[in-house]
Amino acid sequence: MKLIYLFCLLYLGVIANIFAQELLFGSVVRVIDGDTVELKVESLSQRIRLSEIDAPEKNQFWGFESSKALEKKLLGKSVRVVINDVDRYGRTIGTIFVGEASINELMVLEGHAWVYRDYSDDQNLIDLEDLARAGRKGLWTKENPIPPWQWRRERRSQ
Repeated sequence: MKLIYLFCLLYLGVIANIFAQELLFGSVVRVIDGDTVELKVESLSQRIRLSEIDAPEKNQFWGFESSKALEKKLLGKSVRVVINDVDRYGRTIGTIFVGEASINELMVLEGHAWVYRDYSDDQNLIDLEDLARAGRKGLWTKENPIPPWQWRRERRSQ
């Protein structure tokens, strides 16, 4: 019986640890660009890359506007981050929420970012991008905006 009790405690501890690692709560202290922020969690700062979206680079068309839009939504605000992964640069990849609003979704809906199709097949995000494109919002005011992944590839090859 003690063994079963010990196993249950160990199992609950592992489950609690898994769930604890899936969420972060903190305050956004810096917006780096349209899809990356610095989050202060207690006394530590952590870079967060918004999952499933890709915003224009700073030197790219709509890059400044995208960064400013994210800044307006997040700077100084308390947020919840649902963690999806960690990228090769050590950034936490996640969905950021202010209250119940997904900032990742809002950035796409308002035309400040693309759905990053290499990393997402979320039909809801794709539908939001289609709405932004049809409404010619944000980066979609330009006839054929260049996606950031293509823009970066072209810059590396030069």
